[in-house]
Amino acid sequence: TRSMFFLRHTMNCPNAPRGTNTLGEVPYNNFYQVDELRDLAYRIVNKYADHSPCPPFKLIVYWVHKHVKYVTDQQQFGVNDFWLFPEETLLTGMEDCDGLAFLTASLLEAYGYPTRVCMGYSPFGYHAWVEFFDGNESYIVESTMGKIYHISDARKLHYVPEIYITPNGCATPDSFQERTY
Repeated sequence: TRSMFFLRHTMNCPNAPRGTNTLGEVPYNNFYQVDELRDLAYRIVNKYADHSPCPPFKLIVYWVHKHVKYVTDQQQFGVNDFWLFPEETLLTGMEDCDGLAFLTASLLEAYGYPTRVCMGYSPFGYHAWVEFFDGNESYIVESTMGKIYHISDARKLHYVPEIYITPNGCATPDSFQERTY
């Protein structure tokens, strides 16, 4: 059921930092591009499905890790924080944690997995990562490394979300119906 990732109490999403298509006036959840990436999500899965016993979500995470290089905004743009939309990330072929998280979440969501982009604290400092539900279990995707962890590992891996972002809005951790750790 998708209810695990529906927001019980939405709040206005903060505006993202300035990006190529923004002046810092775009709410976080607008960085999901589900409809725009639906065809790509299915092409990724179909390309590898015959050759791999992996579930579709692993194929998508692997594809993003293989095709988009992690670089900091300082390296790429000369500033501390600069957000790209997923389609822009695909064009540049590189992005930092927020860009990789929104690209991965958009592709997973487009394939039918409920997702949320989490922003908060991790072993890497302030960070963005993806959580998704495959119909049975919840997982964390560390898009910068192409790794997938069971949600129960979040605490021992020191992932502490401060805000959740879904295509429908934003919320703080205590406003979700369920968190499985």
